[in-house]
Amino acid sequence: MKYSPYSASSLAVFQQCPRKFKYAKIDKIPVEFQKTEALLRGSGVHYLLEHNEKPLKEKVNGLWKTEEEITKELIKQSVSIYKDFQNCEYYDFFFNKCKTLARELPVALKIENGKLVPCEFLDKNAIYRGYIDAVFVDEETDMVYIVDWKTGKDKSEGTYKQSPDQLIYYAAWYFNKFPVDKVTLMYVFVEHCTKLDYVLERENLDRYTKMLLTNILKVEKETEFPKVDSALCQYCDFLEICQKD
Repeated sequence: MKYSPYSASSLAVFQQCPRKFKYAKIDKIPVEFQKTEALLRGSGVHYLLEHNEKPLKEKVNGLWKTEEEITKELIKQSVSIYKDFQNCEYYDFFFNKCKTLARELPVALKIENGKLVPCEFLDKNAIYRGYIDAVFVDEETDMVYIVDWKTGKDKSEGTYKQSPDQLIYYAAWYFNKFPVDKVTLMYVFVEHCTKLDYVLERENLDRYTKMLLTNILKVEKETEFPKVDSALCQYCDFLEICQKD
């Protein structure tokens, strides 16, 4: 594979605009990473969900690096969002009624003997890598939930409804890794107490695997990497370069 390892985000970028994928993944044009307030706030909420309210200040030396990058106001906002979410039915279900199986679970897949199989995250032959935010099991029903926490806009429905692709890739890995027959994939939109879920079954594993491989092969076979004009162009890190091209 020419451009592996892939991730859900890199495959989504290609679907959005092949030209942008080329700039980022192939040409590796450096861009200044913008730590916006929304990104920092979202990272704070994810941290609280992952660590169960360990003081956000402990994260300063990790994600935020310096005191200047995370203000008291942003910490306050992150904590406020998390505490509001504690009153949500999905928080109650996962953290009070389910058993936590994993948090920030690394996912990696490679092709071996013509089949897509799990591998170590840093395996040099990995063609796909990612992280699952959380995995829970409802011990009354034995249903496994693969959960991705989403902050910001509610994309549980409507024109900009969240694509299921990322979670389907995770399911392909999970079915290959563990002996379960069915899983529920769920995006939880933390600030809105809404969710978007899908139930996937092992008997359809070939379909999920084919979906991931098909999306990867589309990238591998592309030679032109055309630009796709959209309203998102004005926010693209490569706008100036693209306009010159």
